[in-house]
Amino acid sequence: MTATTKPTGTKPGSPTLTDRYVYAALKHVPAQQRDDLEPELRASIADATDARVTNGEAVDAAEVAVLQDLGDPEALAATYADRPLHLIGPRFFLDYKRILILLLSIVVPIVTVVIGVTSTLGGASLGSAILEALMVGGQLIVHLFFWITLAAVVLERVAKPSDKLETEWTVGDLPEVVTNRISIGETLWSLVWIAIAASVIVWQQVQPFDLTRSGQPVPVLNPDLWTWAWPLILVLLATEAALVIRRHLAGIWTTASAALNAGLNAAYVIVLMALLTTGTLLNPAFVTQLENVTDPLGSALSIAAIASFVVLVAAILDTVEGWRKARRGHRAAP
Repeated sequence: MTATTKPTGTKPGSPTLTDRYVYAALKHVPAQQRDDLEPELRASIADATDARVTNGEAVDAAEVAVLQDLGDPEALAATYADRPLHLIGPRFFLDYKRILILLLSIVVPIVTVVIGVTSTLGGASLGSAILEALMVGGQLIVHLFFWITLAAVVLERVAKPSDKLETEWTVGDLPEVVTNRISIGETLWSLVWIAIAASVIVWQQVQPFDLTRSGQPVPVLNPDLWTWAWPLILVLLATEAALVIRRHLAGIWTTASAALNAGLNAAYVIVLMALLTTGTLLNPAFVTQLENVTDPLGSALSIAAIASFVVLVAAILDTVEGWRKARRGHRAAP
């Protein structure tokens, strides 16, 4: 039933509360929808008001109560127009979160390390190189947050209601029950060793050694390899750090993480073995100093042999340990 009773608390000819509510709601609705929505909204308000009046409420009080129950007219309009009142809704939030975490954990560390190495090779001091790398890394984080969020906001408002980025969830997507989570100690231990390795590579270049105390310090590693080998090793170290963090967030070693770990170890072995077998790993000037102060057993050949053995054994043990932890993680699941 449509109400015919009019509120008594308004002057003749002046807009009623219903008129004001309908006006406030429809101005947030696309123009092509207003002609259909206005009579529908007015009828709904009138019917609810009549029902309250029938139950004994005064007309004015009934109208106020109905409009109060309807709530903010702009929010009501958003439901009519199917327009979200949030930046990123549930349709796209999980994809937004996953993409953002992926880029922050992989792109930022790699770019930061590359900027630091480039600055060092360009003649900047170690402190200046680190500061510049951190500044660039911070700016990259801000840009990633801004642009990915902006893209998600636009997508939320232009996509059709049925559109969705993420694949349909199934029972097969349920995570394993983790009973032996990766500890924070294990993660920090891995990150510390990665940081030490990266620091040694850069430090020996900017703060060379003086074995003979002749006043002519020289880098241990071949400085000519800063054109490709050492930046590549630093990028591999940054990638490994990102994978260590992602593995900790996942809480468990998986087949994929073990495979990635094995791939990184293989990359380390290939690069370092290539340098060792060609005799280009050590700085020739450092080899000369070494031969002047040690016996033949301490020559570059002996160092190369020891380094080869250490790198190969460490890579094999780490790869085997990764696969062992992945299998143990699977067995822990019910």
